Amino acid sequence: MKERRALILSLATLVIYTLLIFSITVTPWTILRNVTGTLENSPFLHGLSYIISVGIGFSGTMFGFVSGRFRTDREVIRGMGSLIARYYEYFIILFFVVQFFISLTYSRLPEWLHIGSSSLHLLFLACCYLPLAWIILRKE
Repeated sequence: MKERRALILSLATLVIYTLLIFSITVTPWTILRNVTGTLENSPFLHGLSYIISVGIGFSGTMFGFVSGRFRTDREVIRGMGSLIARYYEYFIILFFVVQFFISLTYSRLPEWLHIGSSSLHLLFLACCYLPLAWIILRKE
């Protein structure tokens, strides 16, 4: 019963957060639009992944507090640290993958080799998600 209530409040938090972001994005001349008032090349599109992660973080923290898994803010930080401790290999691999692709685009080598940006983006996604799948699915 306690977890069901926590799930309902967590979903309500996510819905309220989504409506808040929607209201400051869709209405004309709001803070998340660009200078001309459109969504093209706007702060909303540039920060979409951060906006989504903050919403998921809010709802997850709400679930933890209501269900009783988190009692203080220190336990929230400890929970975040345990994620990093569990998947430290992936974060190290991800750091080097990102550095490699940033160096590759800075050197403009893909343009010289006539590799399209969509192909490079797909290769980047594969290099990011394949190690994650390998780390999650391996048996320890």
